[in-house]
Amino acid sequence: MTALLIVLAAITTNALAGVSMKMLTTQAPLELSKNGLIQILQNPYAWLAVTCYGLALILFTLALSKLDLSLAYPTIVSGAIILVTILSVLLFGESFTLFKAIGIMLILSGVYLLYRT
Repeated sequence: MTALLIVLAAITTNALAGVSMKMLTTQAPLELSKNGLIQILQNPYAWLAVTCYGLALILFTLALSKLDLSLAYPTIVSGAIILVTILSVLLFGESFTLFKAIGIMLILSGVYLLYRT
């Protein structure tokens, strides 16, 4: 698997984990108690999030075997931020503002500059 595919998979699994956690919180009010913990552990979105975070960890480790840490980490984290922002608009009806668009452009510019150095 090429470094690019590994990084894209790591971005995707990281973002899906975050979206799964949000889906978990929209199903029912969560409470900090024994019953709340049981409720979380019985929810498939919690297990999907744990699985995605586990896969993201493995993929991040693979990415580190092919890229410098100073490139892999910012790329995966910023890619996940961008993907989560897009998925939040599409799945949860969150607003997409000019400032979010500018933020995404700045993130992309920053990652581009990291690869240029």
